[in-house]
Amino acid sequence: MINFNSRALTIVEVLIASAIIVIVIAGSLAFYLVARTVWIDCSKRVPLQRKASLAMEKMVRGINGRYGIREGRANTLNKVASDHLEVTVDMDDSPEVEDLRTISFYKSGSQLIYGLDNSVIVEKVSSLEFNPSDPVGPLTTNIVTINLGMQDMVRDRPINVDLQTEVRCRNQ
Repeated sequence: MINFNSRALTIVEVLIASAIIVIVIAGSLAFYLVARTVWIDCSKRVPLQRKASLAMEKMVRGINGRYGIREGRANTLNKVASDHLEVTVDMDDSPEVEDLRTISFYKSGSQLIYGLDNSVIVEKVSSLEFNPSDPVGPLTTNIVTINLGMQDMVRDRPINVDLQTEVRCRNQ
């Protein structure tokens, strides 16, 4: 037997419940999509920051930890252009022998080049700027500020990483 006095859901209640469920699902989906976008951005930014940090370290200390800007002689730094710096270093460790060579660091296209052997330090360089304390000519100071910018693309958006450091050359 059917009991017609029992209370069932009306069409209005079903529509309201359906609307609430749709709102909760849409909110969850929006949260998921934002979290996914942030995850993808970070997964590109972290390696880019690592590459920029490594490139900065190679400029300061040189390839394999030798013959970088830090080892340059204070009176032989020469800013060739805003994105090109030449440094004279002693290639021989012994104090009796002087084997001076000029090395350079410069930007070519989107590559950072180590001028001793013209090897590519890193790619995806968007900007490189050397700012010595003395702005032109052979430098009488031993401090250089390096600004390095790198850029990668995530979908159609650029991801930028900018690093800055100050290098004090050795007083030789």
